[in-house]
This record gives sequence, structure tokens and C-alpha cells, in this order.
Amino acid sequence: MRIALDAMGVITFQKTPSEGAVLALKKYPYIEKLFLVGEAVAIGNELKRLDFKNARIEIFHASGSCLDEGVGGKGGPPRSDLSRSPIV
Repeated sequence: MRIALDAMGVITFQKTPSEGAVLALKKYPYIEKLFLVGEAVAIGNELKRLDFKNARIEIFHASGSCLDEGVGGKGGPPRSDLSRSPIV
């Protein structure tokens, strides 16, 4: 199984996505690769803070956000509308 994860996080959660990724890799050996997507330097620093190195983690740098101009570009709802949306 391969998983891609937005590793930049959401301010309403107490744990970072990187912490969740580390826990998942420790618990589920059948995860072949976990791709952490976001600001590469920030993700790398977070993994260093967690003192976790694993060949199954790969960082993909992505700057900006799909929310910068609404979901899916200019046609999506603005960021303020998303804060009231349920997590699915």
C-alpha cells in the first residue's frame, strides 16, 4: 500500500501529520511507501525532531496550497468557508 499525506498540518489538531505518519509506519508494516507532501525543509525538520528515519518515507516538496485560491483553483470555496466544513 502507498499513501500520500498532506504533511503541513491543520492548526486545529494537536499532533502533526508527521507524527501520525511515524505511528502508522511503526504499526503497519504493509505500508510500502508513505509520501509526505508539503514544504520539504519543514517536513524534514519535523522528522528530525521526531528522531525518525525510514526508507518507506519520501518527501515531495510542494509550495503554496490548493486553498490559496479556493479548493481546486479559483472556482472553489474560499479558505474561510472550509473551516466550517466537516472532515470526511
